[in-house]
Amino acid sequence: SAPPPSPASDVAGADIYRLPGSAFVAPPPLLAMPVSPPLSTTLLSLELRATQVADGGVKALASSCFSEKGWGVLRVLDLRGNFISDRGAAALADALMRPGGAPKLEELNLGLNRVGDPGAMELCAAFEQGAAPRLRDLALGSYMGDLAAGAIAQGG
Repeated sequence: SAPPPSPASDVAGADIYRLPGSAFVAPPPLLAMPVSPPLSTTLLSLELRATQVADGGVKALASSCFSEKGWGVLRVLDLRGNFISDRGAAALADALMRPGGAPKLEELNLGLNRVGDPGAMELCAAFEQGAAPRLRDLALGSYMGDLAAGAIAQGG
């Protein structure tokens, strides 16, 4: 049985959720649940490292988290080591472009996944169009080639 999410609060009462690596089958039940407005307005960091989120989980996360109400205060999204491919990266890019998206997102970690040039280019296009304007730390891993690496290096 998977351990429950580990909620913690900072001094301002904002939430940080860490879900340690476990044997989830994508999409994890946590991501399939509707997100309540109080959580979506206080969640600063969502860390789902090595939880087997995969593309289906990213799509569920994108549809629940980045709706019009969005997770406006989310600063860190850590999805490293989750079997996410170009399809998952494209779903995330699409979600980040929605109204409300992630205006305060500073860190996005998709390292140790299977995001190649197509997925990385989708994310670059979203960032070029203004998605996640505060993003300062992006990790995509080693599946992308020179095309995507060049686009990222040029700030797109």
